[in-house]
Amino acid sequence: MNSPLNRTVDGQEGESRKAAIDLHETPRASLIHRGRRALLERLLAEGAATADDVAERMSPLPEGIDPRVLGGVPKLLVKLGIIRRSGSTKSDRPNRNASVLAVWELANRDAALAWLTDNSDLPDTQPDNDASVLSPAPSPSLPSHYPGCSETRTPIGNPGWRRMTHEGTLMPECKRLADILVNSDRDRLERAWTLTTPAADLMKIPARDYRCLILSGELFNAKNGTPGYKLALEVLEGDYAGRRIWHDLWLTEAAMPMAKRDLAKLGINSLEQMERHFHEGIIINARVSLRRDDGGTESNRVVRFDVVAVEPPEPDPFAPVPSANGEEDPDHLKL
Repeated sequence: MNSPLNRTVDGQEGESRKAAIDLHETPRASLIHRGRRALLERLLAEGAATADDVAERMSPLPEGIDPRVLGGVPKLLVKLGIIRRSGSTKSDRPNRNASVLAVWELANRDAALAWLTDNSDLPDTQPDNDASVLSPAPSPSLPSHYPGCSETRTPIGNPGWRRMTHEGTLMPECKRLADILVNSDRDRLERAWTLTTPAADLMKIPARDYRCLILSGELFNAKNGTPGYKLALEVLEGDYAGRRIWHDLWLTEAAMPMAKRDLAKLGINSLEQMERHFHEGIIINARVSLRRDDGGTESNRVVRFDVVAVEPPEPDPFAPVPSANGEEDPDHLKL
């Protein structure tokens, strides 16, 4: 089947983008996700934010990661109508040489809170080396029974193991806010905590048709080992904008006809194509059902979908505003 996507993905541009993105795909996705959370948290606390604010909260970046990946932070939030550009300002960071930055503001505060609730923070991509090799052991400096987190520091040789269980086994100490926040983030967090109204529990979305952006497509295994290809969708419009739905295509002989049908709509016509980076910018109309199992648990399922648009990559929203002479700051990509 020759879909419109084949002409886009199979070209030279598609291959060059794949090669660039494959190098750091997992760290890149994690950084962009965290950058979106950092941007929204700053906007909820302060009302305005720039690339400098995001860079400050994300620093230092993992070794080997190009800072320009943060240019993708606001794109989805703009598309969803959660934030908008309100103006421009000059950077005050020394390595930016007073380059011009976009200033962002909230377009929909409720949608921002809902997005943060529905998109929790991601764990670190690499485990702590010390914690991974420690073997907990009792310490004579700690009481044998303690219900909470201990203030007592364990002897050298047991770094990171600070808390006693009721069996007398050392466990990692409870983290403090000072361990995860920098500079004035504590004050910002305090203000946001005080001013924020708790979000209602997220219920499954009603059965209907939704216009969605496909965020990703990747191979995976179910808990029982069944191979499949998982699509992550994000609703773009209406009361449920920002909500996510997942569509699983099972790679078994019984389910292969349905999997090939749906994958062909996305320009995927071979097993090798499923191993590539998923093409960005695919917009679909998805018919979503609401099902309830025997235990009363509800779940959403995509019954069918049709591709309605393939959007080209958007220009970098963090790009500087052209100066009066029409020139751009050559250092605008430095974060």
